[in-house]
Amino acid sequence: MSYTREERPDIGKQIYINEINKITVNMKYGISEGTARDYMRLYGM
Repeated sequence: MSYTREERPDIGKQIYINEINKITVNMKYGISEGTARDYMRLYGM
């Protein structure tokens, strides 16, 4: 699944604040740990 530019930082925020971890994000959103890390970086900008 592809996520919009607006959705990606929101997913990153969930990881950053430990609401969800990088492993669980794969099950919930269908993205890899590397993509999750990229989304987390987008949130931090």
